[in-house]
Amino acid sequence: MWEYRIGKGAWTTRNVPSSDKPVGHSEYRLSFDRDDISPRAFLRFDGITYSAEVKLNGAAVGKMLPYCEYTFEVTDIIKDKDNLIEVFLEDITPVFGPSEGWENYGGIIRD
Repeated sequence: MWEYRIGKGAWTTRNVPSSDKPVGHSEYRLSFDRDDISPRAFLRFDGITYSAEVKLNGAAVGKMLPYCEYTFEVTDIIKDKDNLIEVFLEDITPVFGPSEGWENYGGIIRD
């Protein structure tokens, strides 16, 4: 289960994939222990909206744009125990306000 919040609101838990209508900033975070012994480690995201920055254990891993698959090698960052993935999402901010036919939403929308 991931922890999630919109803006500086309270943390809740949710499954991923998920989306919400935050219009602005939202965050996901997940704590985990490494359970494999592979010599290399990767984080993979199949899709987010709208843009995101990813950190692992406080180190910047990469940035993402919407609906695309991203794979980041984290071999030099991951630890055996107490890892923390943080995903900072930004939704589209309409310049001229909400419009008919488009509804803003954000999240980790694919596995």
